[in-house]
Amino acid sequence: MKLAIFGDSFGASNPKSDHFAWFNILKNTYTSCTITNYCNHGVSVYFSYKNFLENYSKYDKIIFLVTDPLRYTKKIMLSNLPHDYVHSYNKIDHMLQKYTNLNELDKKILENLRGWFLSMDDEYHIDAHECMLKHMESLHNDILFFPC
Repeated sequence: MKLAIFGDSFGASNPKSDHFAWFNILKNTYTSCTITNYCNHGVSVYFSYKNFLENYSKYDKIIFLVTDPLRYTKKIMLSNLPHDYVHSYNKIDHMLQKYTNLNELDKKILENLRGWFLSMDDEYHIDAHECMLKHMESLHNDILFFPC
């Protein structure tokens, strides 16, 4: 059996805790099952949905970790930071306070992203989120959605 896991940091690898991470326990318990993990830290449902669309047909079973529908969907490229995804308005504030050596372009990108969070239509994102989940369910008959 082939199983894939799609989602955010709830399923993403972390060297400090991988030895007791749920997905590794699953892998060690079901040794006859091939498990592929497509999870990434801080990603949106849209990111995971696109990843699912590219790969779902290769797997017998799917676990899809469902994150907040209001997460920003695009990878952010900042010059000197390890973060690729900014998932919330609060994360922007945290980054601006924590990283005092940001250059002007990085600050502008984060301020523009703050504006996106302030002006976005929550209802639209929640509806789009539901449509993506329903679409995935229609494409694969053995998918488990897990809210995280």
